[in-house]
Amino acid sequence: TVTIQDQMSQVNNWNSLKDDSHTCDLMISYDGTILTTFLGQDTVDVPEGMTIYDYVQGELDSYGLTQLEQLGFENTYAIGVPEVLAQEDGLETISDLIPIAGQLRFGAEQDFYTDAGSMKYGPFVAFYGLQFQEAIQVDIMLKYTAIKSGSYDVMVVYATDGLNKDANLTILEDDKSFFPEYNGVLTVRDGLFEDFADR
Repeated sequence: TVTIQDQMSQVNNWNSLKDDSHTCDLMISYDGTILTTFLGQDTVDVPEGMTIYDYVQGELDSYGLTQLEQLGFENTYAIGVPEVLAQEDGLETISDLIPIAGQLRFGAEQDFYTDAGSMKYGPFVAFYGLQFQEAIQVDIMLKYTAIKSGSYDVMVVYATDGLNKDANLTILEDDKSFFPEYNGVLTVRDGLFEDFADR
């Protein structure tokens, strides 16, 4: 028998999974989210030659948690700009934004501006040395409509979102490798296997 909990934030899911008085046995997330948001680490903490998935697996041992095999989809952050802007200014990489960032407005959902994790607006612009004219918060359901209407010029997206094509966005290469991979994984409490070992 499986009880599906009401949808919670990723952080609430994590806390309910790892605590001794856990109220959750397994959750779906991303190895990149576990690394940056839950463990509070960055891609530079991952030893050279090791994948984020394998590194995170080792770190989870101390929490009594295990990642199951990757689910086969990856959904990393990416930076998109309107195709017209990309062509006019020859934009191919995120670094190409540096000389013109002061003329551009950046748009993202509220969650991208929080301090929960290192893959957020503040660390991103500091890492690349970007100083945008304005940083605009927008409802996640409206952000594609907003960029199509010209409300801002640069937007954080998920690489696999089909709306990127619908909005005629050019996805810029993360040439300095700021954003980690985000492979879908199920994370489970180790005790779950013990509870059902004889079934």
